[in-house]
Amino acid sequence: MTDLEELKAEACCHWTKLYWLAQCGDIDGIRLEGWGPDFCAFCREFLRFTPTGERVCHGCPVKEHTGQHRCWDTPYDEADKVLSYLACEEPAGPTDLTPVWREVVFLHELPLPKKGG
Repeated sequence: MTDLEELKAEACCHWTKLYWLAQCGDIDGIRLEGWGPDFCAFCREFLRFTPTGERVCHGCPVKEHTGQHRCWDTPYDEADKVLSYLACEEPAGPTDLTPVWREVVFLHELPLPKKGG
């Protein structure tokens, strides 16, 4: 398994766990598992700050696939909203888990660059 394959597997496992924690209503589990750049295997490896403070994703396979930094053009933003609402003491927003599942599927289907290419 390559380093990228290991990072992808970690990201897939992480989001699958978040989905099932949400499915089971385990709010404390969602909070403990966390999400966002600090919890993302790809972000920990590839997210960097420019001298002007801009966040860039140099070499990230998600960025290479979408052409966008910070997971734009992925299901992440909608999944983030759902998890943010669920993690509140009294959820007051969307609780349909479809966006979270879409993030799981997106990561599983994410093509990785071929070795040497």
